[in-house]
Amino acid sequence: MKVIVFGMLKDYFEAEFELPKLPLDISELYQILEQQNPNASELLKKCRFAVNNTFVGMTEKLENVQEILVMPPSSGG
Repeated sequence: MKVIVFGMLKDYFEAEFELPKLPLDISELYQILEQQNPNASELLKKCRFAVNNTFVGMTEKLENVQEILVMPPSSGG
């Protein structure tokens, strides 16, 4: 499964990376990312997750998922 991060998350993670094990749901993915880089914890709390280009909640099951996008909040005008 490929994880793609955007914005300031690139300060904490590679822009694209593979997870060796598929998490059960978005909540478990969040925990994995937080463990990989605890310094990203506050930013991860504000992020939205998209599975195959559709935003999902934290309880979304991750079966047959090819790609997950992790989107930090955007700013601007």
